[in-house]
Amino acid sequence: MVSNYAVAVSNVVCIDLLNSSWEEIHNYFLLSNAPRGVRIYLKNNHKALHNDLSNDEYPHLVYIVDNFIIGTRRHKQNYSSFQLGGLEILSQNRKAKAINKTFFDIVELSLVEMNCIELPSLLLNCFTIAFKKQKDINRYDAKIFNAHIQVSDLLAISLEQITKRFNFEIHFFENVDASKLILKEVYYKDHLPLIFLFKDVDDFEFMGWNTEYLIALQNSKTNKELSIDKGATVDKILDKINKVGLNNLEKEEMTFLNYYSKSL
Repeated sequence: MVSNYAVAVSNVVCIDLLNSSWEEIHNYFLLSNAPRGVRIYLKNNHKALHNDLSNDEYPHLVYIVDNFIIGTRRHKQNYSSFQLGGLEILSQNRKAKAINKTFFDIVELSLVEMNCIELPSLLLNCFTIAFKKQKDINRYDAKIFNAHIQVSDLLAISLEQITKRFNFEIHFFENVDASKLILKEVYYKDHLPLIFLFKDVDDFEFMGWNTEYLIALQNSKTNKELSIDKGATVDKILDKINKVGLNNLEKEEMTFLNYYSKSL
C-alpha cells in the first residue's frame, strides 16, 4: 500500500484562482490535455470570484488530478470544508465493469482471511498487471480510480472495524450514524484506498474519504509553484497551427506566442 501520501497526491494540481491571473492559469493548461469543459469551469469561477471577492460561495482553490476535478475549497478552510467535484454522485451513475472477476475474488478473499484491508505485495503486483493497459483503466467512468472492489456479505465490515484496522480516520461530508454503516465498496488510486462506500440498514449509500489523503491534498503544489516549459508549450501550439491553422488558435495561445517571441 502507499504509505507516503505526498507521493499519492504528487500528480494533483491545485489551481489558485484567487492569486493567479487567468493568463497564468491558461498558460499552465496549454501543455496539458485538460478538456475544454474543465477550462470553461475554471474561467467562469475565476471571473465570478474576482468580480465579487466577498462572496464566500466562490472557491479559491480547485484540485485536479488526471483532468478530473476532485473538489474545491477556500484558502482558510481545511479538508473538512472541501466541496466535492462530482465524486459524490459516483455511486448513482457508475457503469464500471470488473476487468477480471477472478482477480477481484482473490482480493476479497484475501481481505477476509487477513481480516484487514491492506493488500500484500503479491496483490499489489496484481494491481500493476491488471491495470497496466490504458484500455483497462478506461473501463472506469471516473479515471481518477484504478480499481474498485465490490464487497460481498462475507466481508461485512463496520466503519468502526475499518478505522481500527487502518491508521487513518474516514471522513464524511454529511452527518451519518456510523454505528449502522457496513462497507460496500472500496475505490483505489495508485494502490491507496481512497474512497469507502458504505450502506446502512435501509440500503442508503454514504461515501467516506481517506482522511490522510484529504489532508495531503491541502499541501498539493499550486499552478503558481509549478514551472511551465515554455519551449514545449510553443511546440504544442505550433503543432496545432500545422493541423488547424493560425486562425483557429485560442486567444490565450496567441497571447502566449506573442509573449514568447518578445522574450527571445
